Parts: sequence; C-alpha cells; structure tokens
Amino acid sequence: MKKVRILSKKEKRSVNKEIEYIIERYVCEYEESHGEIEIDKPS
Repeated sequence: MKKVRILSKKEKRSVNKEIEYIIERYVCEYEESHGEIEIDKPS
C-alpha cells in the first residue's frame, strides 16, 4: 500500500482513485487478451 500512496501522490490522485484506476487498467488489459467480460443485465 505504501507504493500505491507514492503513485497516487505522483499522479495527483487520491489513494482510492489510484486503486480504481489500477483496477480499470487491469480489466482493460484482461479483456484485450481474453475478450470482453459479459455482464448480465437485470430483468
């Protein structure tokens, strides 16, 4: 977590926003390799 705090300061984001950004990037990279993740729509 200390490294995430350092990254967030360098990128001028809150720690929460930095974590959100990291997760979004991971999901995009995953989808590029494995295809789009299907999300069921509620009925």
